[in-house]
Amino acid sequence: MYCEKCGKKIEGDSGFCEFCGVKRLHEQARSPKILKNNKLIHFFKKIFIRTDINLADKWWHRLLKVIFSIITFIVFILSFIIASSSINPTKYNSAIITLRDFTKSSSENIDNTIPEFIKIDGSTGCLDLTTNHVDYLSSYDLNLDGICNANIQKNIDKVAKLVLAENVAYRNYTSDEIKGLLQHILDTDTEHRYCFIPISVKCSSDKIVNYRHNALFYLEALGIAIIVFFVWTIIIISIYYKGIVYIIYGSNKVKPRI
Repeated sequence: MYCEKCGKKIEGDSGFCEFCGVKRLHEQARSPKILKNNKLIHFFKKIFIRTDINLADKWWHRLLKVIFSIITFIVFILSFIIASSSINPTKYNSAIITLRDFTKSSSENIDNTIPEFIKIDGSTGCLDLTTNHVDYLSSYDLNLDGICNANIQKNIDKVAKLVLAENVAYRNYTSDEIKGLLQHILDTDTEHRYCFIPISVKCSSDKIVNYRHNALFYLEALGIAIIVFFVWTIIIISIYYKGIVYIIYGSNKVKPRI
């Protein structure tokens, strides 16, 4: 038979381990695999946990365990969220479409393609062509003042009305003045324009993208969160048993009276 605590072999029919003194809970012999796992657990407890003190009957110990468990869960969730926001969406070839391409392939009868673009299943962002990284972009700001149409030149009247209706800055302009302003921009543009994006958005239509994450993206974020979870757990256990419990009980291996 083997001791449940230290894993050493107990000779004879003794009800207690002659090495560590713990009462034997199981009479059956233990397999080498179970014994090995028990030694690993005992080694972990020996490094991080005070096994010489019985804290199970202390109300403050149980309270701290609940508090630490809640904090650890929150840390895990926050780690996953932070990891998800820090991983480049283009890293795993996520499905990406630009606002310009979406508008170009849309029907000319759609007065403004931006609301339709935002409804696509995914997130809106601004693609940095140099680093190939996507930064989050507020779809509300984009939809507030932005206007896109598959043929702005043909639908200049509709676009002018939308500009007047949705942009506070142009409320003092007449419809003809807005139309003339838009026409001037179209005439001086070097390529066919599909969108009028407000300067506040700080991203052009060929860089505004809709992207979706795939399974590998979430697996990496989950892996990072799990690593942070284990590191956090080890740190908290070490601080608790090597710090708080040490301050209360000291390093004495004999359980003091309280």
